[in-house]
Amino acid sequence: MIDSDTILKDIMDESDFEFSGISLDIFEIYKGSRDKKALRQMLFEFAGIEFGEYLNRCLMETTR
Repeated sequence: MIDSDTILKDIMDESDFEFSGISLDIFEIYKGSRDKKALRQMLFEFAGIEFGEYLNRCLMETTR
């Protein structure tokens, strides 16, 4: 059975999330968004992490 979840997973499996700069793109989209709540919810659906927790991990775990 093919449903919308299967199609989305197939698309995500084909995507290259390893390229440098994707997190900067996410931050820029967030900064420019008028609906930040929806963007936070979307990140949670895709990554299973709250946006604030993601930001904290970025601050605590990235090398400078």
